[in-house]
Amino acid sequence: MVVSIFKNFNEVVENAKIVEVLNDIKTGKYINVITYLRKSLAESKMEAYERAKKSLPAFTPSASFKGGRKLEYLTAYTQIVVLDIDKLTKEQLNTAKQLSKETPYTFASFVSPSGNGLKIFVRVNSAQENHKEAFLALQKFYEEFLSLPIDKSGKDVTRLCFVSYDTDLYLNENATVYPVISTEDLTPYIEQSEEVIQEHTTIASNGFATENFSNDYLATYEHCVRFTEKKESYVNGNRNNFVHLLACNLNRKGVPLPTAMGYILSDYNYDAKEVATTVNSAYSNTHEHNKSTLSISPNGKISEQSKSIKSSEDDENEEEEKPSFIDRLENFLNYRYSFRYNVVSGKLEYKATKATLWKPVTDFVENSILREIMKAKVKCNINTLRNLLRSDFCEQFDPFKAYFDNLPNNEDETDYITELANTITTTKQDLWIECFKKWFVAMVACVTNDKAINQTVIVFSGKQGVGKTTWIEKLIPKPLKDYMFSGTINPNNKDTLIHLAECMLINLDELENLNRTEIGTLKELITKTHIRMRKAYGHNNETLPRRASFAGSVNTAQFLNDTTGSRRFLCFEVEHIEYTHNIDINNAYAQARQLYKDDFRYWFNQEEIKEINLNNEQYQIRSPEEELLLTWFEIADRDTANNFLNTTQIATKLAERAKLNITDGTVMKLGKALKKHGYLRLSKKNGYVYAVKELTWEEVDNQNREKEPPPEPPKPPEQTGLPF
Repeated sequence: MVVSIFKNFNEVVENAKIVEVLNDIKTGKYINVITYLRKSLAESKMEAYERAKKSLPAFTPSASFKGGRKLEYLTAYTQIVVLDIDKLTKEQLNTAKQLSKETPYTFASFVSPSGNGLKIFVRVNSAQENHKEAFLALQKFYEEFLSLPIDKSGKDVTRLCFVSYDTDLYLNENATVYPVISTEDLTPYIEQSEEVIQEHTTIASNGFATENFSNDYLATYEHCVRFTEKKESYVNGNRNNFVHLLACNLNRKGVPLPTAMGYILSDYNYDAKEVATTVNSAYSNTHEHNKSTLSISPNGKISEQSKSIKSSEDDENEEEEKPSFIDRLENFLNYRYSFRYNVVSGKLEYKATKATLWKPVTDFVENSILREIMKAKVKCNINTLRNLLRSDFCEQFDPFKAYFDNLPNNEDETDYITELANTITTTKQDLWIECFKKWFVAMVACVTNDKAINQTVIVFSGKQGVGKTTWIEKLIPKPLKDYMFSGTINPNNKDTLIHLAECMLINLDELENLNRTEIGTLKELITKTHIRMRKAYGHNNETLPRRASFAGSVNTAQFLNDTTGSRRFLCFEVEHIEYTHNIDINNAYAQARQLYKDDFRYWFNQEEIKEINLNNEQYQIRSPEEELLLTWFEIADRDTANNFLNTTQIATKLAERAKLNITDGTVMKLGKALKKHGYLRLSKKNGYVYAVKELTWEEVDNQNREKEPPPEPPKPPEQTGLPF
C-alpha cells in the first residue's frame, strides 16, 4: 500500500509505503518538531503551535496521488479508512488506544501530533467509490466500541494525516479487513441490469443537459456535498433525503444531470434504481436549474458564494485550511534550507538541507533563493525575504559557545597550557608561564561571558623571523579561524572597532610605531567592556559585548612610551619559539574552560602587578627629561646629597647643560621621573625639595666611558628562514 507525502497541503513530495511512514512516526524521525509543537500547545503558545503544525509533512492514508491532492490526480486507492478522535484527556486517550488494539480490524493506531488525539487506520474491502459508505460504517462501529465521537472528516479520500511521534504506535499488518459490502454489492455499475442502465440513459437525455460525465464540475460537486452534509446525514433511514437534497443543490448550481448522476451513483450507490429515481425527481424542478447564488464555472472557479456555503467552508477541518502566504514561504525555505543568525558576526548563514557546511548569506545567495521561490509560484519579493530571514524565523548561533560547549571534558591531569607556554623560551620563563596561563584563561572568559574582559596584552620582543606571529595565529582553533584579526584598531573607525565584538583574538601589528596618544587609546580599548555602535546598513544603535583579547609582537627592545604605567602589557623577550609544535590546542582550551569554571583567578593582584611593572622597565622608552635626570643627578640621602632642589630648579640646571626648554610639561615629566626612581623628597616650608648628588662634566664622562661595551668586529647579517 503506497501513500503520498505532501508539503504545503497540495504539493506531492514523494510516494512511500504506508508501513515505512508509520515506522518513521514510531522511531522518532519527527521527534524534534513534534516535541516543540506539543510544548507550545502545553504553554498555550497557539501561534507557535499552528505555525509548527502547518510546517509538518502530511500523507494521504487512503490513496496515492500524482500532481496534486484532488480526485483527478488520484493514482491508486489503498482501501484504508482514517478515523480521527480529537480533544481527549490523557485517561481517555490511553483507554481508547488500548481498546483500539483489542479489535481485530485496527490496522494501525497512534497518538496525533498534538498529543491529545488518536488516529486509527482500518482496512476495508470496498472500492474508492464506496469510501464514504465505508467510513460511515466504521464510524458507527468504532463510536459504539470506544464510546467516543469520531471526526467525520475521514469520509474524504483526499484526507490528509499529519506525521507524529509515538514510540508506542500500534501496527497489525495481519489485521482483519472490515467487510463494508457483500460480494454482490461489489458488482460494477456497468454490470447492473439493463433496466437500470436504460432508465439512467433515459433520465440523462431528458433535455436538461447533454454533456457527458466528466470531472469539470468536480469542485462544484465537492462544495455541494459539504453543504448538504451540514443539513442532512447519510445514514440508514435518511439516505433518500440526503441524496435528494444533494441533487437539488447540484441542480441549482447548474450541474448537468448526467454529470450529477455519475457523481452521485459513484459515491452513494446503495440502490442504483432508487438513487436514479431520487435524482430524477430533484432535477424535475427545471425552474431551479442554475439559479443558485453560488455560481461555479466548469473550470472550478467560484464567482460568488452564498453565506450558507461560505459558512460551511469556514467550518472545514483545520487540516484542510490553506496556509497563509508567509507560512507557504516558511515551509518552502524550511524544506530546502536551514538558516541561522550568527550573534557574533551579526550575519546570516545558511546551508542546504542535506549539506553540512554553513555559508554566509550574500546578495547573490538572496537573489538565487528568491529565484527559486518565484519559480515555485510562492508569493514573495526581496524585501519580504530579507525581513523574514532577519527575524526569529532563524535560530541564533554563538560560534564561541558552540565550540567550548562541545569540547571534551578535561579529565586527565596534564597541564596543556604550561606545555603550550613552554614552546616559547623567554628571558624570564617562570614569569612568562604564570602570565600566559592567566591571559589564556581570561581569553576563554572573555568570549563565553559578556561581563568578563581580558585586560592584558601579550607582547613578544625579539628579532624578526623567529615565528612570533605564526605562534600567535596558532592559538586560534580551526573552527574559529574566521574570528581573528591582524592589524591596528582605530577607535574612531567603526569598521575596525567592530572587531572588538566579532573577534576572539586581535594580533596588533606595528605596536612599536604607536605614539603616546595611540598607546593611551589602546589601553582604553583593552579595558572596554562594551561597544555601542550602529552596524553598517543597520537602523538602530546596538550595545555589543567586547569579546576580543589582544596579543602582539615587536622587533625593537624598547617600545613602551607611556610613562603613566604599563601593567596592561605582559612583555617578554623571546629567545626561541617552537612554532611547529603539535600540541592539541583543543585540549589546552578544555583545560582553560575547566579552570574558568573552577573560579581560577585570571586577573593580577597588586604584588603581581609590581612584578609586571618591574619586568616592563627594560621595554620602556625614556623621555629626554628622564634621561637627563639620570645622567646628571644621582639618588642621595641627607648625608650624601650635595644639593637640595625642587623640580623647577632641577629643570633649570638641566637646561643649562642640554639647552632644554623649560615648560609645564617638562616640569611634570621630571616630577614623574623623580617619583618613579625613588629620589628622596623632603618637605620644606616653601614646598618640597629632592636630595640629589649633582655630577660634574668629568664625572658624567667617566661614567659613560665605563658603561661603553668593548667594540666588536662587524658581522654579516644573519640569514633566517621564514617561519612558514
